[in-house]
Amino acid sequence: MGEEESKKDEMEVLFPEIAVSGVKLKPWTYRQFTALLPWFRELKTQFKEKGIKKDYLKELFDKPDEKIDEILDLLGLVFPIIPELVVRTTGDELDTVLDWEFDKTLKVALLIILQNMGRIKNLSGLAREMRSLAA
Repeated sequence: MGEEESKKDEMEVLFPEIAVSGVKLKPWTYRQFTALLPWFRELKTQFKEKGIKKDYLKELFDKPDEKIDEILDLLGLVFPIIPELVVRTTGDELDTVLDWEFDKTLKVALLIILQNMGRIKNLSGLAREMRSLAA
């Protein structure tokens, strides 16, 4: 087993279960992760079509007053998946999540992403490894 494989995701080790605004969050199960994959794929496709990359995101948020239209366009891509992300992760009902305070919803969604970032990032590495095995 390689060094990377033997390490657990830092967020998972540091925060195996976290709570924010009264909501308990655990790292995704296989079922949760696979249920969310279509939303991540769609988001990636939309980002690619619009030419959105890491550098572009940094530029947007470095000068938010000058880039408000672009930020609103970006939020228009991301916001529709947030309720489903939260519902699939917490098990709360959609109507409940939609009635949460705006800040609570964003905090929970951000922590979900941070807590599971290792799984998201590892997909590209796993895909490369599988391609090389198939070749």
